[in-house]
Amino acid sequence: MRDIKLRAWDKERSKMIYKFDSNFDDNPIGYVLLQNEDGIIFCGNYLDNGDWNEPELMLCSGQYDKNLKAIYAKDILKKNYQLFRPPNNRISYLEITFDEGQFLADGMPIKSKSKGYEIIGNYFENKNLLES
Repeated sequence: MRDIKLRAWDKERSKMIYKFDSNFDDNPIGYVLLQNEDGIIFCGNYLDNGDWNEPELMLCSGQYDKNLKAIYAKDILKKNYQLFRPPNNRISYLEITFDEGQFLADGMPIKSKSKGYEIIGNYFENKNLLES
């Protein structure tokens, strides 16, 4: 069984979180991972005003891009064409999604094709790349 790696996007603070604690005793202002009675894992912390904040969790796919960087859900990948260029030399940008137990890039499982891709950002910090 492989280790599960997670990250989270904190929309209130506009930052990506990679480090979590397991309880508030270790770090009362940090981010904690909690599991509810149904087994669902969620992340959270308290804002300065005392409100509970739940950043969006993203699971690591266990796959790596051409630079051996771990691919997470919501990453944006650049497709590296090796044999041909698409019309007008356009570059393809694909968002990684997690659907029905698998990671997808443009609707295809990334497991078999991640070596032809390069992570260039993520949905939260680089959404403009997907608009072109």
